[in-house]
Amino acid sequence: MTNKRAFLLLLSIISLFSIDSYSQRGFRAGLVFTPNLSRANLMDPLPADFGRKNAVGLVGGLMAQYGMNEGFALHTGFLLSSRSYTIINYDNPYNEYIRGNMWGFEIPVGFYLRQPINKQSSMRELVGMSVFTNQNKDKVSFYRSETENPFALEAIIDKRISYSLNLGVEFMRTFESGHCFTAGIIYKRGLGTPVILNVINDKDSREPLFQMGYSGTYVGMNFSYLFNFKDLKPIKGELYFD
Repeated sequence: MTNKRAFLLLLSIISLFSIDSYSQRGFRAGLVFTPNLSRANLMDPLPADFGRKNAVGLVGGLMAQYGMNEGFALHTGFLLSSRSYTIINYDNPYNEYIRGNMWGFEIPVGFYLRQPINKQSSMRELVGMSVFTNQNKDKVSFYRSETENPFALEAIIDKRISYSLNLGVEFMRTFESGHCFTAGIIYKRGLGTPVILNVINDKDSREPLFQMGYSGTYVGMNFSYLFNFKDLKPIKGELYFD
């Protein structure tokens, strides 16, 4: 490659990351909404007549970010988080299943890395962690299938506070007002096993046939709308957004 071609290539790369785009600098806050899929973790070998499936949960709440510059922003939030799991017993004519749930409050912290696409659009990568506090009322919950099959599940909360590693990628659309809409995929990997699941297949005993766990790991579609607070203006003693 000649020096002239190398110089032109360098100019092209610089121009790609120097697109005149709406800024992400400053403070923004708004709402976030995340439907998610999650399932139980294997701890013992899974018997042939049993299985696990993804179950739908929902996370939503408040989110805030502060853009340090055009490529880097810090974020946090306060979320109401619901995650679920399903365990199936195939050893009956109904493929009987039991669905459990873990819900509580979640506080995420982390940062975004942003690459502009054009004046209004960009891609962002999320890296961070969350603290989750389990709010299930009972430390030990017992679920039994509704049919005559003795299949049952005992969910034991081992830790009320747990943590997750958060990774994601999203598309961001920034409006002239500075407000922005984001949509993307987020993966939250639970660290540890805060909930122990004893699977029981005996109507006269609570002795577990095998054991599973639940870390709260999930994959979700992440949607948010963030308001640019620099765009707040007073009118007759009230505040409104342009």
